[in-house]
Amino acid sequence: MKYNFSINTIPGNKIDLDLYSEAPSEPRSVVVIAHGFKGFKDWGFFPHAGDYFAHAGYHCVIFNFSHNGITPGNDIFDEPEKFADNTASLELSELIEVVRRVVSNEFCKFNGDLFIIGHSRGGGIAMLAAPHIAELTALGLWSAISYTDRFTERQKEVARSVGYLEVPNSRTGQILRMNRSFFEDIEANKEGSLSIVKTLAKTDVPVIVVHGEVDGTVLVSEANFIYSNCKNQKSELVIIPKSDHTFKMVHPSQGVSEHFAQVLEKTNNFFRIHKRG
Repeated sequence: MKYNFSINTIPGNKIDLDLYSEAPSEPRSVVVIAHGFKGFKDWGFFPHAGDYFAHAGYHCVIFNFSHNGITPGNDIFDEPEKFADNTASLELSELIEVVRRVVSNEFCKFNGDLFIIGHSRGGGIAMLAAPHIAELTALGLWSAISYTDRFTERQKEVARSVGYLEVPNSRTGQILRMNRSFFEDIEANKEGSLSIVKTLAKTDVPVIVVHGEVDGTVLVSEANFIYSNCKNQKSELVIIPKSDHTFKMVHPSQGVSEHFAQVLEKTNNFFRIHKRG
């Protein structure tokens, strides 16, 4: 079953959150899933992932970052001003806060085993959050980015001079804005709190890196880089042959693709092996 929550973060931002669970009051391992850039909790494969992990015996929490620009029940950007104001540091703080509320049993009964999955930029945010989460058992990265400073100097100069950068969304046809503050945040923190490679050096938990062989959005070379910098020797790299950035999943969903079924199975098997209990 799916349970809906709406919470206010410590700074006062609203986060919409779904719990997928067959028994919320029963102590179980928890999987927390973070979406990526221009993503949202109801996109394509996320509800399927929630159902899959619930049926596999977990509590699964999937949430919208407060400034992702899309409210529940919509699949277009109905809050573009929030999207424009988003930053990587804000998402990092929100993932950490959601996890802290999960382990305090706010949404379901936590048994001590915590797993975090991040897709695309959400994978980068998951890596950055890992050293801040003592309860973390293992990390799952789906099509994850390996660095946060992903825009060209020309794009950043446009944002500095105009105050924002326009970015198209091919799925909806909308032209969105990213304010100058996004780029200032990256520049100020890319060698510190937003450095993925430095964070990996401090991450002791095992990591499963899953990537599509023909991902044109985040190249498979980034998966190889992440894996080569994983500190835990029990980490694994899984390349899905002929698969793309979303593992052949689309929105609205047309069912679970063969590629994404592999992603779910391999991630679950990895989590099961590394459970502490």
